[in-house]
Amino acid sequence: MFEMELPASLVDDVHKLGAEAARAECVAAALKGVLDGSGGDRKSLMEAALPRMEGAKARLSVELDAKLVQEYQAFCEHKDLRPDVLLAGALVGKLHPAELRPAAAHAQDAAGGASSQAAAPPAPAPAPVAEWGFLQRLATASNVLIQTVIALLLVVATGYLAHRHYHRFDGTWTRDYSLSDKTHQLLANLKKPVVIVTQWMPETQLQVEVIEKVKDLLEEYAHGSAQVKVKDIPALINPKAAEKAFQDLGLKQPEKFNDVIIACGDRQKTASLDSLYEADYGGGQFGMMGGGPQTMKAFKAEEALTSSIQNVMQDRRPCLYFLQGHKEPSLEDAGGRGEQDGISLLKQKLESGENWDVKAWSSRTERAVPDECDCLAIVDPGQKLLPEELDSVRKYLERGGRLLCLLEPSRERDVAGLEVFLRTWGVEVTNGYVIEPSRKARLVVEVAPGMADARIYQDLLKFVARDYGHHPISEKLGAAPPMFWQACGVDKLASAPPELEVTPLAKSTAESFIRTNLSLESDRLVPGEDRAGPISLAVAVEKKLAGAGDGAGQRKARLVVIGNSIQVRDWCQGRFGASDLVLNSMRWLLEQEHMISIEAKKPESHKLSVESNEMENLVWVRNVSLFGMPLCSALFGFAVWFLRRR
Repeated sequence: MFEMELPASLVDDVHKLGAEAARAECVAAALKGVLDGSGGDRKSLMEAALPRMEGAKARLSVELDAKLVQEYQAFCEHKDLRPDVLLAGALVGKLHPAELRPAAAHAQDAAGGASSQAAAPPAPAPAPVAEWGFLQRLATASNVLIQTVIALLLVVATGYLAHRHYHRFDGTWTRDYSLSDKTHQLLANLKKPVVIVTQWMPETQLQVEVIEKVKDLLEEYAHGSAQVKVKDIPALINPKAAEKAFQDLGLKQPEKFNDVIIACGDRQKTASLDSLYEADYGGGQFGMMGGGPQTMKAFKAEEALTSSIQNVMQDRRPCLYFLQGHKEPSLEDAGGRGEQDGISLLKQKLESGENWDVKAWSSRTERAVPDECDCLAIVDPGQKLLPEELDSVRKYLERGGRLLCLLEPSRERDVAGLEVFLRTWGVEVTNGYVIEPSRKARLVVEVAPGMADARIYQDLLKFVARDYGHHPISEKLGAAPPMFWQACGVDKLASAPPELEVTPLAKSTAESFIRTNLSLESDRLVPGEDRAGPISLAVAVEKKLAGAGDGAGQRKARLVVIGNSIQVRDWCQGRFGASDLVLNSMRWLLEQEHMISIEAKKPESHKLSVESNEMENLVWVRNVSLFGMPLCSALFGFAVWFLRRR
């Protein structure tokens, strides 16, 4: 029998083990742990048991192996240790560590295994954890702080890399949020800051839609270059603050809303909202006469904004002269040969939209072409040019000038006028009407007896060319091709000198022909008199001048001849893609190819059409979506619950 005075609380814990065999086994394991050192550090055991020895004590009596008791007592005498204190510490390690099960659960296991000799002895007690010192707490806090700093640095580095190396992509069908290559090239080459200021006050639902698209487009411009800054001024909400904002920016406040102001330094250009889109009025050709709701037919904001940015970046405004004095269309509001037959709208567009200076040159009073002339335009002269005047034009071209000729068939004009002069530049002009039988309009209204045939013949003279050459002028005309009406033939001369690079810009179809007998009104080809198509309608000529530099800096003379002048008339502006070909030609002549028309984006709607025989399948899909999927989820959940219960 082994007996020893121990703290009463500890004796109670030992007695809670239940069976006598369990208590004896627990005490024996504690003694063995002290003897072989597996019970932990003896000093720690004693320090843990000393506070307990000061309270009430009780006697613990258990049957143990005599040999084990003798070894324990001898060990304590040899080490000069108190047996009761050492045993109490060992029992504390057995009964009270946080890693072990509670005493009651341990007692149940011990009681269940008391009747069997194969019961496993309890695991050795781990050493009590000593209280952390200052250095340990400092090391732990430093470790947490370092990990937190590293995590923050990773977050910041990830955000920085995402900001510097992000990728944007456009997932729309019509590429509404993608800029053209020409715009990207312009933005990449910006050397000066550009400010784009807007102030909106939409009046119709269509304007609201256009403004939203313009805002998205301006955001793409800002992303495309760090030199572009976009600022929206709410002028309607706070007029005084808006006025001050314009003063701070050094800009002139426009008199009306819905304008986009593009500024670079002291240069400023305004693009009106109406110039950013093309509206469809639900039928009709003239404003609201169609009577239908307004919808957007084409979105042209990118072309207007890109051209405006290029204009304000120019150090000098190009100067464009129009030849006057030979019954040409007038540059003023009043038409030269009839109401709205002038080209005043084209002049206004060139000055406000292209930022060019437009002036008139009277060759009969001022012989030489002005030195400041960057491009000379000759639009359908009604009288023959004198040899002295043609000589002035020739000298202008030979020193690297740029010439645009817009011609029309005429029964009165002498063929020995401009036609002979243009042959020296590799251009052959045929004074006749180009007729397109395949373009004949089927709807003919007989406004008077005998007029139906005349209306049909007029329709034969009005057509849209579909075959365009590979040239910067014509590469973007496919979306809005210009209308040709009463056009003459303009083609490359067969015997053109090799130093002249002549490129056809537009051609009629193979079914067409050119009629040189202007008095004959018929839609049929006359063999031996008419020339079969296709007929060239416009050409571009470039000549490299000798002794004017080498490579990219070599001076060049450029010439564009178009067999139609209706495209620049006031009454034709805004219809038939009228001035696109002329504007592109002027930009090419001035070596501003990057400003050539950017294709307008047309809104598209994609609808899902379902046939009547497919509606049954849609009903089945709907029922499966509404009832089948929730039912499958419920059955799966029930199966999981049932399996877990088993």
